[in-house]
Amino acid sequence: LESRSFGKGDCLIKEGDDGDSIFIIASGHVAVYKHDESGNKIRLGTLQEGEFFGEFGYFAGHKRQACVEAMEDVEILEMSRENMDAVIEDFPSVEDVLEAFFKERVMQNILATNVLFRELELNDRKEIAHKFKLSEVKEDEDIVVEGDDGDSMYLIRSGRSEERRVGKECRSRWSPYH
Repeated sequence: LESRSFGKGDCLIKEGDDGDSIFIIASGHVAVYKHDESGNKIRLGTLQEGEFFGEFGYFAGHKRQACVEAMEDVEILEMSRENMDAVIEDFPSVEDVLEAFFKERVMQNILATNVLFRELELNDRKEIAHKFKLSEVKEDEDIVVEGDDGDSMYLIRSGRSEERRVGKECRSRWSPYH
């Protein structure tokens, strides 16, 4: 672990940066933000001593999905991808814990940036997030088929959905962004 210090207002990570490490807050509080499609800053939440961030870049293997700023003087511990991989190899349950947090934060971020839910208070969004189930849909797999029970609501984390007519049926299918 590498120890790093930041002052109030400092940016710890930026949305869009490479995500090659995980951070643990040793002391202090940080705020987590994401920008919407108009560039407006949406506060996703706050984290405090003992909590961690950076798991999006670690699990998704790409760019940071949010900005993290110090709300006061902050001490953090940074663990590189290589070191985290070594910890997970020795202690596989660590990956399960990180993955559970990752899935929870994915839902919180989707709700915070979705037009239907973003005006709700953080605690209300957290409560609603637990009602959703994360699913992975393969390219060209049907999501909704005309005539099926309409008992679910779907939010798309990444990719896009297209409505297609197959014979007399209307189907909604998923495809990734290219």
